[in-house]
Amino acid sequence: MDSVLKLVYSKWFTVGDNKYPYANGTSNEFSDWAADQKITFVDSLGRIPQFESHYFFNNNDQPNFYFRNSNFYFHCQQSRIEFVNEDQIANDQYYFPVEIECNSLSYVLTESFINSIGCKILEYLRSGKISVLLVNMVDPSLESSVIKEAKEFFNKIGISKISLLQGNAVNDIIPDVMMYDSILSLYQTANEMDRYPYPTALGYVSDFVREEDLSNKVRSKKFISFNRFMTKPHRTGMAHLSLKYKLLDQGYFSFLYNNKDDYRDMLETLDLPNDYADQIKSMIPYQVDTEHLPTTELHTFFTVTNNKKDLYLDSYLHLVTETQFEQNASPFLSEKTWRPILNLQPFIYLGNHLALNTLIKLGFKTFSPYIDESYDLESDPKKRFSMIEQEIKKFAEMPIEKIHEWYYSIKDTLIYNQNLLYSYKNYNPIEKLLNEQTL
Repeated sequence: MDSVLKLVYSKWFTVGDNKYPYANGTSNEFSDWAADQKITFVDSLGRIPQFESHYFFNNNDQPNFYFRNSNFYFHCQQSRIEFVNEDQIANDQYYFPVEIECNSLSYVLTESFINSIGCKILEYLRSGKISVLLVNMVDPSLESSVIKEAKEFFNKIGISKISLLQGNAVNDIIPDVMMYDSILSLYQTANEMDRYPYPTALGYVSDFVREEDLSNKVRSKKFISFNRFMTKPHRTGMAHLSLKYKLLDQGYFSFLYNNKDDYRDMLETLDLPNDYADQIKSMIPYQVDTEHLPTTELHTFFTVTNNKKDLYLDSYLHLVTETQFEQNASPFLSEKTWRPILNLQPFIYLGNHLALNTLIKLGFKTFSPYIDESYDLESDPKKRFSMIEQEIKKFAEMPIEKIHEWYYSIKDTLIYNQNLLYSYKNYNPIEKLLNEQTL
């Protein structure tokens, strides 16, 4: 079968009898240095493990690199994709993929990046034979202003064909930028289900709640909510609500890390009073399953697969604080979104505007009218947070026996959602790009 998508890479290396591409954007300085190293292994993501310590770190004697092959490269290997170098470009149309993560887009908008491309490929980019494809499958969706900045940069150097593969749903329309969506975390979580139970980063055996684990025993907690980085207003807002409505004794909460001295600004962002600002500061870190970690590691451990089953079996309602809330961007769905679905829990969702609408389009069922989810339709983050507060307050004041009764009344919905999640194990995050790309 002919390939649907043709990808151009500017720099290549050899391991044994096989050739592999360096990530596009890799600086000439780094690729020259790497050419003198003996590369012995390339992982399934197209990464060179021996170089990973150089990624985004300051090394005195070796150059850093800011672009690496990752999830996009991995899924391209599983699909109808052809990888070519500049000498293999024929009469077809091609993409020049640049995987951006950890804010590495800022390194795209530089002279060093342009120099890394090579004259021949740069000429093809300017002629429109090759289109720049920015790939942001891992991090929150890029905001419109950032996309426009990238577009202006490329336009100034004569490149007009630009595409963007976002990590999640695409609602924004940017003129002259082809935009595609990709929900990587959905695929990852579904595939992880076959691996459980197994030891994960926090040292305990992680597992998820299955239908056979459910019993009629009344659980001891109403809520569960994980908040690692407290540098986001909606998570500080969650800490505010936990104190205001005395939720800490009613649930399992974590508030782990913040590098700011004052919480007042973040509370003001959501029109919240600063009554509890000092108390929030003094309570951090507030922990559930990380007490054994040094304080310096509370912001570095890998969170995606950690899943302490006992916590979910002893609580009812998940208060999800996603990566984004106040930004009016496309919904960003990380493992935080799937965690309650994986563990047979209903949830109140503190995320981007229309995130629940995105879940419904994927086939998942949410919890209206038991939970007033009209907050999802509110684009103003201050008003949306206020509406969510009323729903949390409602459950805080509700007898736990009534919550128990409600939980088991929606058991079929919870099981349906978990089964649907598992069905996405064969979901291809780049399928929309493959099906809709117009080159």
